[in-house]
Amino acid sequence: MKLSKNQKGFSVIEGLLTLIALTLIGFVIFYVYNANKKTDESLNGANGSTIQQNQSSAGQASSAPQKAIEHIKYLSIKEYGVKVPLSQDLLDAKYRAETGTDVNGKNKTYIYVSSKTLDGYARACSNGTLHAESSNFIALGKESGTYKPSMDYGGLLKQFDGFFITGAHPNGTPCTSNDREALDGYVNKVAQLNESFTSDFKNASAIN
Repeated sequence: MKLSKNQKGFSVIEGLLTLIALTLIGFVIFYVYNANKKTDESLNGANGSTIQQNQSSAGQASSAPQKAIEHIKYLSIKEYGVKVPLSQDLLDAKYRAETGTDVNGKNKTYIYVSSKTLDGYARACSNGTLHAESSNFIALGKESGTYKPSMDYGGLLKQFDGFFITGAHPNGTPCTSNDREALDGYVNKVAQLNESFTSDFKNASAIN
């Protein structure tokens, strides 16, 4: 059986339409696949960035306490074999050691703690003069054994293994001027530094 001219033309058109349809379907499939692939890559990149950022933050957080520890300043008192961590208002603390005798006639080494800041207050209330013994806000003593309250010692600062350290408030002031404001400034500063040092000394440790 022979096909007519119209039948042949119709078959060619059907073939072209089928080819166009297949091409469009293929293009849609490729477009959808490519779009999904890019979305997955974007999500993976964002997750990786978040994880890296979290790890970096965690690393910074864990290193913060270490940095704080490294910046602690100590007052090392070699005569007593102890070191004291200093708070902010005592960063310029200093001391001098003097040898004397106690009430029983025994030789003792006493430590007088002061600061450069307190030196300034001492000069202000003494017409600009400053003597070596002028500006101390606490006197330390060291005894062997275990602390027992006694009039021979000051107040207990800390009990160590085999010895203890005591502290006594200084007697009098170096002030010689009649400037009441300067005198009050010195007395108040002594009280403040004494309180801070007493608190800091609770965290003192023996020098190995």
